[in-house]
Amino acid sequence: MRIFRSAIAAFVLFRSAAALGQPVIGSEIVSGSVPARDELVSIAAPAIAMARDTRGTAIAWTARNVMLINTVYVARIDETGRIVGDVREVPKASAAMLDATSPSMSASPTGSGFTLAWLEVSRYGSPILGSPVYCQLDSDLNPSPSRVLTAAPQDTTDSPVVARSGTSSWIAAAGKVWRVRRDGTVDSPISSDINTSDMVANEDSPVLVSAGRVQLNTFTCSPEPNCKAVGGPFNGFCYDRDSCRIYKYSSALRLMRLFVVSTITILPFDSFDQPAIQSNGRDILVAWLFGDEQSGGVVTATRLDVASLADFAARVARDQLFLGKFGPDAGRTRPDIATDGERYVVVWRTTTATGDHDVVGASIDRSGNVAYMSIATSPVDERDPSVLAVGNGRFLVAYEKISGGDRRLAGRFIDFEPRRRTVRN
Repeated sequence: MRIFRSAIAAFVLFRSAAALGQPVIGSEIVSGSVPARDELVSIAAPAIAMARDTRGTAIAWTARNVMLINTVYVARIDETGRIVGDVREVPKASAAMLDATSPSMSASPTGSGFTLAWLEVSRYGSPILGSPVYCQLDSDLNPSPSRVLTAAPQDTTDSPVVARSGTSSWIAAAGKVWRVRRDGTVDSPISSDINTSDMVANEDSPVLVSAGRVQLNTFTCSPEPNCKAVGGPFNGFCYDRDSCRIYKYSSALRLMRLFVVSTITILPFDSFDQPAIQSNGRDILVAWLFGDEQSGGVVTATRLDVASLADFAARVARDQLFLGKFGPDAGRTRPDIATDGERYVVVWRTTTATGDHDVVGASIDRSGNVAYMSIATSPVDERDPSVLAVGNGRFLVAYEKISGGDRRLAGRFIDFEPRRRTVRN
């Protein structure tokens, strides 16, 4: 099973545009038809997970297997984005009738192979129950036995997130964080008390981000006969507090560095969308969708030093970068971020006038200059992108394409001019 077809490299275009310092978005790499993913829960996660180890790049995605049950698949891709070797189906940790969804991966603590995590969700019963699961993949992507990390809370809406730091991998899920050591042992979970949407781990204390709904003190009254209001229709005091009051909610953006600092900022809208985070080793970038998903809004980001995480709320209030816009939408989503040390690249989905989705993004250089990019804008539905730095100023953006009942995996390379180094005589 070979998923990605080869793309024609536009070398002449690349060289001419790179000379002008502009990023070049390559031709689309697109697979043959792939089985649909029948998601039971709406989760803010990319459709395709990507990571690099000492051997190259691997991808993970979900699709229905022969039993029509969602399953995680993994494969390696070469420098042109084509599948090399076998596509492997990752065994579940529990009953085969559970759905596997929302994979996340990073290079393993040894540097060869990968740590892979995903969510296993019951197809039957209510409320929905989900558990984070992980395994190790060797350099040929052979999986170790899958292991359930914990029984997640009911109505789970967050997927596991994996990040690597030195000789450890970190997995965040269900309000906890696990450290996977180089020898494969797993430390006891650390409570984070947040449903992490993304994470970076440059040192021994990873930095997590999440967004959640918080109930405000303001409320209106339900328009019911016994819900009387003082001072006007449906506002003011509601006599029956439990059944008459309709509370308002807002989105709370939270940043946490384990063992060190936790900070929160309240945003002036209600949303189920989630933020993303990345670090170049010098600073951290947090990006999120500013606005409720039903109305659309703008994509913003804040850049800050690791030492100033406690000032996150103040930085959000005064130092937001405008990256682009997103249209009215339904279903949870989040941006994704990658960095090569010279720039950050942020990608996200947005709706079009015809109701489908496009993939767009922006780059942010060391000086804070923002360049908007239209990445995948065909008439079909392109959604839930991820991005990975692959070296020498090149990034890979992966996403899924849906047209009617036809689903395909797709990607595009983005090339920036490599940094010129001073040659000393």
